[in-house]
Amino acid sequence: LRGTGIVSVKALPEGVDLQAGADTEIQASDKLEWQVTVENSGESVETNVIVRATFASGASAKDAQTVEKAITSIEPGEQQSVTLPGPKSPTFGEASVLKIEVVPVPGEEKTDNNRAEYPVKIVF
Repeated sequence: LRGTGIVSVKALPEGVDLQAGADTEIQASDKLEWQVTVENSGESVETNVIVRATFASGASAKDAQTVEKAITSIEPGEQQSVTLPGPKSPTFGEASVLKIEVVPVPGEEKTDNNRAEYPVKIVF
């Protein structure tokens, strides 16, 4: 059995927990980052697990910003967090969407817990 899944997503530096499907206001900051916690829900050590964040504001969805980072290695049952940079030029006060995806590992069959969307609004 092989697999990974999203455990939680926080907006740093404030440490605001994001909930899929729930609007969240986030204070604007030049230090804004997304902290994504991933769990290895399978029975094998997984390596090079890619975590991807795509941020798009409703006003300029075509200008979506995507970043990704790899978890080098994660043991079965273990949780690890990665921190991804926030958007470089968000539209303040606009309804936006943060999409988080953990790229399925080879042989992973259950992938419904590998992606989530978080409605966010970056405010001053």
